[in-house]
Amino acid sequence: MPAPIRAGLAAADRLHERLFVAGYTRVQERSEAAGMRGIRRALVADAHGRVLEVGAGTGLNVEHYGAGVDELLLVEPAPAMREALVAATDGRSSAPAVRVLDGTGEALPAADGSVDTVVGTFVLCSVDDPAAVLHEVARVLRPGGRYLGLEHVRADTRLGAGAQDAVAPAWRFAVRGCRCNQDAVAVVGASPLEVEAVDRFAGPRQPWPVRPGVRIAARRP
Repeated sequence: MPAPIRAGLAAADRLHERLFVAGYTRVQERSEAAGMRGIRRALVADAHGRVLEVGAGTGLNVEHYGAGVDELLLVEPAPAMREALVAATDGRSSAPAVRVLDGTGEALPAADGSVDTVVGTFVLCSVDDPAAVLHEVARVLRPGGRYLGLEHVRADTRLGAGAQDAVAPAWRFAVRGCRCNQDAVAVVGASPLEVEAVDRFAGPRQPWPVRPGVRIAARRP
């Protein structure tokens, strides 16, 4: 492919990413105020020790980490998201210590068995290889360490799942790779992690294709 075309496609992708971040921020502000903040708070309440958050986005979970967290590693591959994440954590003086890292879920920037808790919120739906990400999660967790996740999930009714399937291709293009009809519970169940708990919820004020949600707790054996 000629260099000018490659440059043009890269510029278009950067613009798409920034537009997505702006839209995502507006949608999430409404959802957080309508109840998602409490769902996030309940999820990360169980995080402790050295915590790695994969796909940390714009930092919506950061305020909810408690005194049991010693160090917080925030991994985010998208430059526009990472800029917002740095802005959200810049100047933070309260515990825990926070580090923002460039990295992907398929190659987490952490040593084997070096993390007590991995947190991921609405990540598995958008990564290229969810199975590879969960293998990386298992790699960086200490034995007995926990994975805590919120995910969009395939609807549990035939009508809802069919509607998700119908819009999935367009949705995936518009929302930076998000698979609105993925069975996240099955994906985690097929990973090296042992699923401990699954709780379904309806995402407050979320667009309907991603309104079905699930909270997952799993452990590295």
